[in-house]
Amino acid sequence: MTFAVTAYKTFPLVSAGCTRRFVQRVEFDVTAANTDTDADIGDVAAGAFWTDAEADVTHGAKATALKAHLTALYAIASEIKWAVPVLDADYSKQIATPVLANEFNVARNATSKIPEFTFVSGSAPTAFTVIIDADILEASNPVSPTSSGTI
Repeated sequence: MTFAVTAYKTFPLVSAGCTRRFVQRVEFDVTAANTDTDADIGDVAAGAFWTDAEADVTHGAKATALKAHLTALYAIASEIKWAVPVLDADYSKQIATPVLANEFNVARNATSKIPEFTFVSGSAPTAFTVIIDADILEASNPVSPTSSGTI
């Protein structure tokens, strides 16, 4: 696999009313080979995606920082929402077992609630952006970005 996290940023979206409730957004860009079929992004503990991304010579430090950020974020999130715009534009079918080009499967990781994607070899996206919105538990503070992230 050749997953790489080429950039990421994190910022607050909403501070609602008188409560200390926040929505924190994390956006990150990923590059991969069209044969990379298992984007198990939600498995921040031991996923092949993170092992590969952290080993990338050019962008590994960004992946390590982002993984730490996501791990801290899901620990204080009451809900995780996500979007991957390329899936809306280029992929026609979400099915349980993808076998044809432009088919994919997505599932939430049981622990982190962050999505995991499965693609068909040869038609997996070679670049995509993942957008994660985390509703932060009341009375918790948003997670501060590390030096590899931007505000």
